[in-house]
Amino acid sequence: MDIEMQNRNWYNLIERLETNVSALYHEAHPKGEGYSKNIKAKAIVFLDYNEFRDGPYHEIGRVVRMSNKEEMSDDMEYHIIQMPKFYEQVKEIKTKKEAWIAYLSNQLNENQLEVLFEMDKNIRDIDELAKEIIE
Repeated sequence: MDIEMQNRNWYNLIERLETNVSALYHEAHPKGEGYSKNIKAKAIVFLDYNEFRDGPYHEIGRVVRMSNKEEMSDDMEYHIIQMPKFYEQVKEIKTKKEAWIAYLSNQLNENQLEVLFEMDKNIRDIDELAKEIIE
């Protein structure tokens, strides 16, 4: 798993994702062993800009055949979370995924954080751990 946060567009996101995920995938396969193991390599990147003009805030990329868009493999996967679209598209946080993204945005006041903590106890636990580490 490769997790990143970018607040600046360096215009090389796709290349970076391909390089990082393929390296993870390669390293997960020991030399001399076959490729039959169920190994997955994923990248999750949070962007402070929109990489794509259209589409949802959470884009998922995989390897597909161009002729019919059939998925060839789900062993390598790219998750691109575009924060400006998230703020635009999500008016009310309803899911745990939305709650985590909102938490990671670091844009919430104390009342909003309390709502998230009620939605998912794990968010409160992580928040407390983060505060301990910072202190």
